[in-house]
Amino acid sequence: LIGLENLPMLVLARDPEVGDKNEVRESSWRRAQIGLSNISTLGQLHLAEGSDHFIHLRKPDWLAAEIEEFAARLVE
Repeated sequence: LIGLENLPMLVLARDPEVGDKNEVRESSWRRAQIGLSNISTLGQLHLAEGSDHFIHLRKPDWLAAEIEEFAARLVE
């Protein structure tokens, strides 16, 4: 995608051990998340260990900390 190669990007994903037990679907979803984080040279993929899809409900403190740290690095 043109113009996104230097865009800071944070991709937050659920724990693959907690979610979908369909290996084909899980593998496809994980590849998509990795691909999304690789769109930019500044992309990052962070996994919410122990959380299913609802990271905002299962790990709200972790989620807030990840976003705060990411935002803080943007203004350095």
